[in-house]
Amino acid sequence: MTQYQFIISKTCQTQDAEGIAIERYEYDLYDALIKECRFDENDKLLEPARSFCCVMYERDPGGNVLGKTFYDNLGYPMNNGDSIAQIINTYDRNGNLSSTDSIRQEVLFDENPGRKDLSF
Repeated sequence: MTQYQFIISKTCQTQDAEGIAIERYEYDLYDALIKECRFDENDKLLEPARSFCCVMYERDPGGNVLGKTFYDNLGYPMNNGDSIAQIINTYDRNGNLSSTDSIRQEVLFDENPGRKDLSF
């Protein structure tokens, strides 16, 4: 049996008295913190883009995991140690994109099914 488990997230945001976002926290399906976004002294919000799409499990009839394959945001299979591009967008307080930077990131998987950890 093949099971697809998509990583979904929820975002919690803190606002000031005028309703302007001060910080954001994004959590995955397991309520683990994915990222924390804070404004710097120049009113810019650094927000890394999500780079993970889904994980596919191969299971036996008893539900035991026989293998798993991770897929990036473009749908390509990923291996432990693969390098992917992380896009970092900088926004002002009005949500306007002010700059974009790209860094390469090595992918490291943990042992928990359905989870992927990135080491920055």
